[in-house]
Order: sequence, then C-alpha cells, then structure tokens
Amino acid sequence: MKKSTANRDKELLSLWRERPIEQRTSNDVMSFYSYIQKNCPDLFNGIHGDPYQYLNGLLRQHFHDKP
Repeated sequence: MKKSTANRDKELLSLWRERPIEQRTSNDVMSFYSYIQKNCPDLFNGIHGDPYQYLNGLLRQHFHDKP
C-alpha cells in the first residue's frame, strides 16, 4: 500500500529521532539511508528523484550539528 507523503515523512523522522543524538548529524545521513534501504525500503516508494537527496533535505532541519 502506498503511503502518503506526510505519513512517510513522519515515519522517517520518527526513526531518525530514535537514533542516539550523537548519530543525528549531517555525517550520519548516509548510514541512516542505508539502514532504511535495508530495513524499511517501502518508505522510499513514491519518492521522485534521488531518495538520498530527499532524505537529506527532510532531515536537514533535524541535524544535531546544524549551524
């Protein structure tokens, strides 16, 4: 079943926030992306373009190391 964009984003953000705070930096997006690809690939269904860039954009305001 296809998830709405809002539900998908909510789930991705929830999984991001479950990570230890020191693992929620801009440098950790790739490892989080790999985790999602392996464990919850359906969360990337319906994303137009590069899923990594989508994820990076979604998480950007939630980085622990943001300026």
